[in-house]
Amino acid sequence: MKETHGSGTRGHRLDPPDPLRKLSPALFAAVVSVFFLPFVTCYGTTVSGVQAATGITPPGSDPAAARFANATSVPNPFALVAFLCAGAGIALMARRGRAAGPFASALAGIVGALSLGGFVINAIAEAHGRIAIEFGLPLAFLGFFGTVALNDLLLVRIPLLEAGDDAALARRSATARRWITGLGTGLAALLFIGAAVNLGAEGEDDANAFVFALIPVGLLALIALVFTIRSSRRARQHPAAGELIIRET
Repeated sequence: MKETHGSGTRGHRLDPPDPLRKLSPALFAAVVSVFFLPFVTCYGTTVSGVQAATGITPPGSDPAAARFANATSVPNPFALVAFLCAGAGIALMARRGRAAGPFASALAGIVGALSLGGFVINAIAEAHGRIAIEFGLPLAFLGFFGTVALNDLLLVRIPLLEAGDDAALARRSATARRWITGLGTGLAALLFIGAAVNLGAEGEDDANAFVFALIPVGLLALIALVFTIRSSRRARQHPAAGELIIRET
């Protein structure tokens, strides 16, 4: 078994690669599919994420979406950015470098979640609060945060995999699972309860319940951004950083 070290200009390849890397593009593809679900209902018109982002009406969608377009900006720039982030996330893991793919993918998830929040606030303001949140929108938020959690975990695992520290890797993975499960459950409850309260509300303050739910969502996105940057720096500062390792028999 021979080990060859090269320069850092072409990045670094894990040997063997982290098997969890394959999950990131699949999760982003799932987020893209969620955009075909109903996101909001405005003045009796139900609009999917794709309609809000592009103005295009996919087969099976509400053909009366023009009424939503008359009440709000369509294509909505925030919804469009979120949709593009979901699509870009499918390909970002192919970037060269051991940390470049997970770091870029995590950033795409954070920007996508924040853009969704911008879409909600913008649509509510333009429609004077007369918007009901449909189940697709909370699912999209959860999908984006799921991509962030997965790619942050990939960044944390990089030094441990290279060091061959299986015990530390198992401990860190178990801790991450507990945090992801706890935060994911709390976030899901917050978003879906906010959407349910909003769906049954009446009057000018229809969307207030979901807007309040967006406050901790925004804070969580900012915390995730800080954690992503720190994890990426640690992965890049590992002693093996900048080296291309190729093992030959």
